[in-house]
Amino acid sequence: MAQQSTRDFGMPLAAFQLIRHRLSRMLADITDRLSMQYRLSQLLDEGDYSMSRVAPAKMHDTERARGVLADVRDMLGGNGILLDHHGARHLCDIEAIDTYDGTAIVQALIGGGEIPGIARLHRGEGGSHEQHAPPGGIARRRSRELHSRARRGHPPR
Repeated sequence: MAQQSTRDFGMPLAAFQLIRHRLSRMLADITDRLSMQYRLSQLLDEGDYSMSRVAPAKMHDTERARGVLADVRDMLGGNGILLDHHGARHLCDIEAIDTYDGTAIVQALIGGGEIPGIARLHRGEGGSHEQHAPPGGIARRRSRELHSRARRGHPPR
């Protein structure tokens, strides 16, 4: 990221408060994503995972990585597009990962399809009283059913 040799107005980039603020935000984003990945790996070890849990994490990981790398490129100014500072290379890499993993829209659709009540509404089931069911009612039963089906490897219906 910001190297000591990268200077602006005769000072290292990291000497500027705005740069330090942006570096701090990047570190927070990276730490947030590592925590999510750690939790997902625990769920995988326990056998308690589904695409509805993995897809939003993949979507958010890729979006945040793209944001962090765009900040790196921006902070380095014109140097941010040169391969000497690695920001441009990593930005190209994350674009390839985003394409390989599926766009954020696809991941959001996968994850959003199993939000309790969404699949039922999409199929046109239920009246207005079911659309606003309290947490202990239809929505909770549907959520349990979806998670049970996902654990057994069956797609939602």
